Amino acid sequence: MRFVYPFQQIVDLKTNEKKQAESELSEAINNLNVVELEMNELKKNQWHQKQGLHELASEGVSIAHLLQKQQYIDFLEDRIQQSQKRMSLAEQAVEDSRKTLTDRMVDEKVWLQTKEKAKVAFQTSMLQIEQNQLDEMATMRTFSR
Repeated sequence: MRFVYPFQQIVDLKTNEKKQAESELSEAINNLNVVELEMNELKKNQWHQKQGLHELASEGVSIAHLLQKQQYIDFLEDRIQQSQKRMSLAEQAVEDSRKTLTDRMVDEKVWLQTKEKAKVAFQTSMLQIEQNQLDEMATMRTFSR
């Protein structure tokens, strides 16, 4: 007789939920990486613009040109602040995804352990039935002689 776990669909569901949580975590980490790259590029650009502004100021360029350069630097600072907010949200999403994944892994493990216990109990029961049948056959042989 073959072991059939009556709650196998639940085990499969828990496994699928864990896989989905892994996928969501991967997506959240990728999103965080994209935001970090964008932030680094903005900061790098801002640094270069500030260096350029200092060089232009020392060269004696018109105030209008310096103001235009400063406005662009201010624009970059605003973008960096927006990017920092997005980074904070992305970090929170990664943390939430990690927690969800941990919960899903625990759920799956509980159901897999329950299935394994049921399988061991089934195998023990089958061995007991088999042993009883062997004992009965041995008893019948003894009496039939």
